[in-house]
Amino acid sequence: MPEIFLADLLQMLPFGADHMYILERALRRHSLLAKHKHPAKIHFMHDQHRNRAVFLDRDGTIMKDASHVGKVEQVVLIPHALSALKRLQDAGYALFVITNQSGVGRGYFTHEAVESIHAHLNERFDEAGVCIERYYVCPHHPEDHCDCRKPKPKFLFDAAREYGLDLSRCFMIGDRLSDIQAGQNAGAKSILVLTGAGRETRANPEARPDHLADDLAAATEWILSQQSHQTIS
Repeated sequence: MPEIFLADLLQMLPFGADHMYILERALRRHSLLAKHKHPAKIHFMHDQHRNRAVFLDRDGTIMKDASHVGKVEQVVLIPHALSALKRLQDAGYALFVITNQSGVGRGYFTHEAVESIHAHLNERFDEAGVCIERYYVCPHHPEDHCDCRKPKPKFLFDAAREYGLDLSRCFMIGDRLSDIQAGQNAGAKSILVLTGAGRETRANPEARPDHLADDLAAATEWILSQQSHQTIS
């Protein structure tokens, strides 16, 4: 594979994005390329198919929900989550995490604690050859009535603008009504997983996802089955 020069990295910086953050993602990808035996499977944001993405809730979807997780020691990945993320990435989907962390606004833990958890997750993801493009975090208390807390779709729209995504070709996966509605409010397809609070959410008549899946691995199977029905630009 040809060496990645600075000019190549600069081409990956979308207009309006936090360039330092995007550059850090690019450097992590470069590190993954060096570590894994099949670098061709590590996709880049400027690839022609990378206007597709999967947005993921964190607690209850990727990792077990222990109610306001604020310590790295509380992080337990849901079985098969890593392999599911790798399959989505290998299929050409950019991966984003969108998470409500009202524990910050409630004073249970700090924003730095959230960042520590994400750094820990990145270590686990790196080992599996998975790169999360960005973590979008709402730290506000529900009574703050902010514009970023799910089910509001702000972060999905932000990602679409910053990364050149076509939201009609994207998916939102989560275990709560707010996840499903955030995806639908942005024009993405929504998938309710039955991990975390998913079984309780399924009983809510307002929850009308495009698909119901046992877990992230099953959700991945459904997404990949939809590819044959999508027009590849």
